Amino acid sequence: MWGFASLVAAALGGHAAAEAQTQPPSRLGSLLITLPDSEFVQRLDLDQPDRLSDLPDRNAKGARFFAANRYYFKIQDSGFKQDTLTVYAADTGRAAYVASRVPRLSDVEPSPLAEGVFFLTFLGIASDTGVFAVVDLANGQRVLASYKGEVGQYLHWWMPDGSLRRLHAHTGELSAWSGRLQDAREPITWQVLGVLSPPLPGQLYATAVPSPSGQELLLSTVDPRSRHEDLWMVDMRDGTVQRVTRDGFVSFVRWSPDGRSLLLRRSNVSSINTTFRGQCSYWIVPSSGREVSGLVPGIAHALAQQVFYGNRGSPQSLPCGKVAAWMP
Repeated sequence: MWGFASLVAAALGGHAAAEAQTQPPSRLGSLLITLPDSEFVQRLDLDQPDRLSDLPDRNAKGARFFAANRYYFKIQDSGFKQDTLTVYAADTGRAAYVASRVPRLSDVEPSPLAEGVFFLTFLGIASDTGVFAVVDLANGQRVLASYKGEVGQYLHWWMPDGSLRRLHAHTGELSAWSGRLQDAREPITWQVLGVLSPPLPGQLYATAVPSPSGQELLLSTVDPRSRHEDLWMVDMRDGTVQRVTRDGFVSFVRWSPDGRSLLLRRSNVSSINTTFRGQCSYWIVPSSGREVSGLVPGIAHALAQQVFYGNRGSPQSLPCGKVAAWMP
């Protein structure tokens, strides 16, 4: 087993951007969200949350949305076991790419460097029969990255240098792929970097997302019996691991574009996977925050800021919708 510092150094691959140390505080930006009672993608200005505004494309509606960088996504059911994926430019709301009659999609994430390159997770009839793939939508190329039965076992993410990582949710095996889309429809060969054991014995990895600079990795672990979830921050420079939350019902949602803040969701019911309308709350926490606990809707917290919307005289807690992206 590798030492942790060596493991994360290999995972980083030497391509992390340096953190800006002298930048002045920036505005929080805005969230692209859908609310439980609306299928339209809307924008919430976090600095002036007086109201929600629709994006330019009023027809961008659907059951699930995913976004990163300059894009957001619409996934539509287009028939038996098939979806249509439409990729929109977030600044204009115009369609950039369309992929029709693809297998069921559960996840979409664009490469941070290569425009038009995404990884997609296709689901079969059962969730454990799906396939993970890297797709160049602009050129119609596809590289299969997994075999049937592997989708439910791995977490995948892009590094800032455009390479891919995956982490086995059960064993903690960390692998990398840095290949190019040259040969379509060929399996990806993953290089094993080492094993990253969960900080708490018996727990499984549920989320793994790097910071915009790539210097930090936010991980979540979940207890398979109680479903309690914990967040952890890994410093990719020295391998240190610090606990971010210990409430047991706080899940990760998004990094801010400048990497200084985290958007977290607090489930207000007995299971982290049960977030009906009115039973969760969203919070903004500094990415340097540690040991965060006691997030109670409507009660001020020393580290966290609850996300509200509506007029300032009577702000409303943001309901349990879908956070598509955190935009600058």
